[in-house]
Amino acid sequence: MCDAIGGEGLEATIKWPNDVLVEGKKVAGVLAECATVETHIDYVMLGFGVNLNVTHKTLMTELGPSGHFAGSLADLAGREIDRNAFAAALLNHLFRWVATYRTDGPTAVVAAWRDRDILTGRRVEVRGEGSSYEGRVLGVDTQGCLLVRDSLGEVHRVLAGEIRLSD
Repeated sequence: MCDAIGGEGLEATIKWPNDVLVEGKKVAGVLAECATVETHIDYVMLGFGVNLNVTHKTLMTELGPSGHFAGSLADLAGREIDRNAFAAALLNHLFRWVATYRTDGPTAVVAAWRDRDILTGRRVEVRGEGSSYEGRVLGVDTQGCLLVRDSLGEVHRVLAGEIRLSD
């Protein structure tokens, strides 16, 4: 997703686990579901949502106050985005990353993630199943888990949850 957005002349960043931002505005999200059989992945399903040509007014109407944190690629690029060309670019980049993963394993994928990560070093609140805590993000490990050190010095591997910036 970040590469396809880059092809539109915009710099995309990632807010773990699935938000894609441009200039601090959420423009896209990616969801992955997978099934495993014993120790191997049987299949992965990916879902993408990206605000291509929606107006700021529409975002505000549909999202209410949360619309202030959302953006569209068209608004940020200052021009309409061709949906078909964007979809083709997204799929081409996805296939390239799948090939990279198959050839090199997760190392290159995680390195690219880290290059685009906006949370490392930041204070966050982690909200999960009935509990929450604050800490500082140490980064993403090789399995894609967010590493957060809490105020007592304990390092948590976060696999799922809501992350809110505290600083």
